Amino acid sequence: MTAPPLATTADDGGRRYANPLNGRNDYISVTTIMGQLPSGPHGVPRDVLERAGRRGDFIHDLFETGRTCATDVIPPLDIPDAMQFAQSACKFMTAWQPRFVRQEMTVFSDRHGYAGTLDAIAEFGGGVGLRLADVKTSRDISPHVALQLAAYRYADYGLILNDADEWERVEIPDVDGCAVIWIRGDRHELVPINAAPEHFDLFVECIALVDLDHRARTAGYAAIRPAIPEPTASLLDTRRQSARDVIASFTNEARDELRTLMGSRQQNLNTATTHEQIDAIMSTVHGIESKIGTTPEWWNDTEADRVGVRMSELPPDLSFEFEATCKRFGVPNLRTKAVRERHLTYLFDRLKYFERVAAERAMPIARQAEDTWPDVDASELERRLADVCAVASSGDTDGVDYLQERAAERAMAMLEAIADGVLELTDGEVRPVPDTVTRLIDRHGSKKAVVQAGRDAADSHQLDRPRSTEQVAGDPTLAAVVYTQAA
Repeated sequence: MTAPPLATTADDGGRRYANPLNGRNDYISVTTIMGQLPSGPHGVPRDVLERAGRRGDFIHDLFETGRTCATDVIPPLDIPDAMQFAQSACKFMTAWQPRFVRQEMTVFSDRHGYAGTLDAIAEFGGGVGLRLADVKTSRDISPHVALQLAAYRYADYGLILNDADEWERVEIPDVDGCAVIWIRGDRHELVPINAAPEHFDLFVECIALVDLDHRARTAGYAAIRPAIPEPTASLLDTRRQSARDVIASFTNEARDELRTLMGSRQQNLNTATTHEQIDAIMSTVHGIESKIGTTPEWWNDTEADRVGVRMSELPPDLSFEFEATCKRFGVPNLRTKAVRERHLTYLFDRLKYFERVAAERAMPIARQAEDTWPDVDASELERRLADVCAVASSGDTDGVDYLQERAAERAMAMLEAIADGVLELTDGEVRPVPDTVTRLIDRHGSKKAVVQAGRDAADSHQLDRPRSTEQVAGDPTLAAVVYTQAA
């Protein structure tokens, strides 16, 4: 949307927002704040920039109006590649079939005096979940996009037009994360963005300061993740299967009643092509389900709390996959009356599976620790291992059972480096020894090779890229990975 309805242009050329509910008209826009950072293209002809801007507006309008795959779309005649971008947008919608919760919603922050209009909040399939998304058509994804999305995500509230065509204050949905819908003439990708509280803190500083470009770039580039592979099944397919799983548990009488009721309402699961149609069908299905089953007597909030504790003990990646799996099966909120015996049977079966995966993941690390310190007793071994795990996971975990895949790799590497005397564990910290640099150079053959290996390891493990062998050796995570990779 090139001109949000609540936005105006101030005397200084920047955009300001007016809030019709409190009368304030001095909210500085998110785009104006981001424009203060010296990150714009240099040396590009003005007409090229203008065409790129009109092309971006054209694609945004397609998403806003829901006409990404319309056959009568007429692209700007002076932008030759606009139709290619439109076709990429259609391919994206066909592949992902997102369910839009909010589009073009204006958000406000009374605390910090800013406002902005986000592109979309949508639910995606493939376990991605609910994302606050921004549509981008630029050649590259700016490192500052994490700050922009954090500004929308952590604003105080949003305003929407209700059915009476009046502005209404609403809460900003609690999303699973942020993403960029990246549309180019030759590609369409959903790129996760880690718009975290620390990025919001940087954005707040940018409101008053314009010399944060270096920090903003560093934080932004670290937030961009590899593109998510397109799901093998769309969100519509996943929701249809969830409905079929529920119906499969019905008795013959219940299925006959469901068939009659859906026929009277002209509902057909096989031919449903929109989320609204699926919503109506699921309402009918759950209505029948509530009549044929009840929550097991033994299930209560205490049991739900116990499940929550076990979930919290899973590594974050396994916990996310566990929740996504249960959601696809149709397991409802565990504290509601919609919980059935089949839901709990499936839930506990999956929970045991993921707990087994977590335990198997930890076993090689424990064996490596026993080989590293063969002469220490069990309690001391456990303490040392916990110290290494804390360093390897950057403080995100407190023990081996909580390690994610990358943290597990780093812990194994650190233990090997400690055993070989390249690193040392002192007072709960893993540190380099005086000849760490020399050992790394001997391992790789040259300083240049050590630095390159350090950069490759930093990219793989999402760490700061080193510029010298001293920086590689000074970071125990990088030093351990670089040392073991040359083995």
